[in-house]
Amino acid sequence: MSDYGDYYKQTPAQRATDQLLMLANAIGTVRRYYPNAASFDVSTSDQGHYGFVLTEVTLVDGATADYPYPNGFEDEMCQHLQDIDWDGVIGEDRGGYATVDATDPRVAELVDRIEQEQP
Repeated sequence: MSDYGDYYKQTPAQRATDQLLMLANAIGTVRRYYPNAASFDVSTSDQGHYGFVLTEVTLVDGATADYPYPNGFEDEMCQHLQDIDWDGVIGEDRGGYATVDATDPRVAELVDRIEQEQP
């Protein structure tokens, strides 16, 4: 999303595309730092109707990624998750928690395309 003020000027299709792109970037970041990631957990932030925070990364063997996370990982994840709307692409429960499949088929193709474009 270019700037929060532009959000309401976008069409619903543009907003949906932005939301999916932010999720794809978050999944791509998890996959880059943790190639063996199965999923990651998020919870809603205190911003009011948008924004998520990373709470955990689960690896394919069922183990949880050790904390502290690698340098830069949390900051990068925050950039991707902070503007995602609640009740949208994340699919959080009523308590505001969600587990995101790191191989989510809805965005796997987009993630692969983004990764290929990066130097």
